[in-house]
Amino acid sequence: MMKKKTKMMTGALALSLVTGAGAYSYTAHAANSNSSANVEDAVSKALEKENGTPVSFETDKEKGKVVYEVGLQGKENESELTIQAGSGEVISVEKEVLEKDDVVSAPKIDLTEAAKIAEEKGKGTLSEIELDNESGKLLYEAEVKTKTKETELAIDANTGKVISMESESGDDDED
Repeated sequence: MMKKKTKMMTGALALSLVTGAGAYSYTAHAANSNSSANVEDAVSKALEKENGTPVSFETDKEKGKVVYEVGLQGKENESELTIQAGSGEVISVEKEVLEKDDVVSAPKIDLTEAAKIAEEKGKGTLSEIELDNESGKLLYEAEVKTKTKETELAIDANTGKVISMESESGDDDED
């Protein structure tokens, strides 16, 4: 599974994602597929509601319905938005104040681009991705699933290079 969330802060990336991700419209397609397009759609919806830099995305189920959880980091706080797949409705927003130690430099590769890399290299559907600081190096940790395997990838957040990739075969405990 993914490691505990490490809070990240970036500024310039947020502006580029607001302008880039805002071009995508949310469609019913999102409820039927967990592709990297869903990351773009969910990030776009989250950025309409809150300011910040996207640092995490996860597909989950609440009350039997598919939802997306998007983490955004601002200058002083981190927000986690829960978004209904299909409708794009923001169901909830939770905020947490950031500690001074949580501030890091902006990655060159944004969350949506890292999601595409993970799906391409992992040859599956993205279920989770998170920006993490590993000993001073920014990495995206991602989970990609197929019907028969789960692949965990670490992607350099400044170059887009896959640092590590591990696959596990077999059934998982998906809801």
